[in-house]
Amino acid sequence: MSDKMRDEFEVAYQAACLGRAVARFDPSVFAKDHCDDYLNSLVQSAWWGWQCSRAAPVERPEDFTDGGNPNARILIAHHRQIVGRWISAIEAAGLKVKP
Repeated sequence: MSDKMRDEFEVAYQAACLGRAVARFDPSVFAKDHCDDYLNSLVQSAWWGWQCSRAAPVERPEDFTDGGNPNARILIAHHRQIVGRWISAIEAAGLKVKP
């Protein structure tokens, strides 16, 4: 996985720790072994979950059809434009979209 993804994970993990009722965070939880796995098993488990959540492709919306409406071509074009923007935003967040 990319360094960017790991950095995002560590920022989110730290924010979650500091956002609790009793805020506490020890940077040593991010210590890693020779295989680049976290030594802290809870952090390692959270990292696996983070990676899986980013690897699972997002379902894209179904194509918009005309349904017999002669004016639907404008709606279809608009729908495709919005879906294209949606896909770009999802992929920019580091997620995959199913084709």
